[in-house]
Amino acid sequence: MKAKHLLIATATLGAVAGLVFAVLMRDFSQDAATGPWSADIPQAEVAEQPAAPPAPTFDPRFRSCAHCHQAGPGARNSSGPVLTGVLGRKAATTDYPYSKAMRAAGIVWDEQTLRNFLKAPQSVVRGTRMAFGGMSDADMDGLIAFLKEQDAR
Repeated sequence: MKAKHLLIATATLGAVAGLVFAVLMRDFSQDAATGPWSADIPQAEVAEQPAAPPAPTFDPRFRSCAHCHQAGPGARNSSGPVLTGVLGRKAATTDYPYSKAMRAAGIVWDEQTLRNFLKAPQSVVRGTRMAFGGMSDADMDGLIAFLKEQDAR
């Protein structure tokens, strides 16, 4: 019985080693749209790579927001709405699926409202889906300066 188990284990290990070797030896320098195997894939089915977020999204002052939001020219909604132009805008008025609570809030994102929201989102809009633990006043100053710069562009 032990010999049978040893034979199965050896065969399995050999198959895994062969697969690992095949993967390691494969040429990954060509993408799916242009590689030698692409003839088998109808071009309509080759997915487009998503565009990278605009450069301002990577500004250090925007770091705590960039996980869920984008900012700058060409910004797109992500798990949170685009924040370009947020200052002075009424909440939940862009093309984004806002929570019922945010749509009903009726607030305008002036600097003080935004500061209060960034300190404790649930205390400003109870029921918002934004899960955020708050930020320091210094980080908030930098973020608001950044958002004003984006609005001025």
